[in-house]
Amino acid sequence: ELGEDDPVSSAALEPEPTGREGADSEPAPSSEAVSKDMSPSAERRPPPPPPASALETGVPGGYYDPVDFQRRDEPRDGETLVTTGAVLFSIGALNTVVGAAQVFIAQPPRCMEIYTGASSGTCEGLVIFGAVGVATGALMTLTGAGLLSAGLIQRAQHRAWMRERGLALGPAWIRGGGGLRVQLRF
Repeated sequence: ELGEDDPVSSAALEPEPTGREGADSEPAPSSEAVSKDMSPSAERRPPPPPPASALETGVPGGYYDPVDFQRRDEPRDGETLVTTGAVLFSIGALNTVVGAAQVFIAQPPRCMEIYTGASSGTCEGLVIFGAVGVATGALMTLTGAGLLSAGLIQRAQHRAWMRERGLALGPAWIRGGGGLRVQLRF
């Protein structure tokens, strides 16, 4: 009978390789490694901490420049909405007026006088075309008015925010020392 210290017996206890182990699989641990891991004196290491999420990453140490700290809650200035709303409102109003004029001109008695040789079907088509212009123009005008009003509200909120934070004090780092920086915004 072979003992535990006998190299032949420990080799006989280890499983033979099957040839199916790939590059990703680890070789089976030896019986000595298994017995060492199971001993109570084996040193157990805690698992590594999970990686920091995107919300936890930021400025190292959590420090902010005084100006950056004040600007991180800055509301939108609304310029994009004001510009888009003004353009849509203007084009929509123009489209509505032109569509209404076309509906007025395309009525059967006037249509026959203006467009000589036009049939009643042509005049009805021009009325429908004008009505579609009125509808799309009205939708553009309403959308533009909504965007314009939202942009003006954002602009007012941004101007109020800027008035509250018109003067900023902070450290100034220069070559050879430092100082106090006074920043005035208007």
